Amino acid sequence: MRARYAHMLLKSVRTIFFDGVIHENGQSYELHYGAAQWAVSRVLAKYIVEFYDSHPKFNRIMKHIQFPDEEYFHTIVHNSPYKYHCIKFDEPVERWLVNWRNLHYFEYPKEVTVMTEKDFEKIMADDALFVRKVRTGASDKLLDMIDMATQT
Repeated sequence: MRARYAHMLLKSVRTIFFDGVIHENGQSYELHYGAAQWAVSRVLAKYIVEFYDSHPKFNRIMKHIQFPDEEYFHTIVHNSPYKYHCIKFDEPVERWLVNWRNLHYFEYPKEVTVMTEKDFEKIMADDALFVRKVRTGASDKLLDMIDMATQT
């Protein structure tokens, strides 16, 4: 158990002191992050696999980043020509932050908002395919309302 906490602490410290750029093969890859849930085309998936196969240092560094599921793919894509094909690739950026929304609707004012029935209208008005964050107990009525509205 101690080893697990030590490993988590090491990742946190490493991320805090990380300058946000990975250097490999004469290239610099600025760190980007966003939602872990997003979709990619077949062509982009092939590009990511080829990038993975040819960038062992990049992979090694990313393995020890605090939130690799929210950074690995975004960093590859947003340092490539494919970034121009991303939904909202040109939205205003906070430090390293890109495209939090992608295919799902959620709000992130200071922390991710748990959706409830009060959010129903704005969720239904949005064209996102998914909604998050919902939580058992807090979002039950909202989920029932969505089910009722989307039954055909």
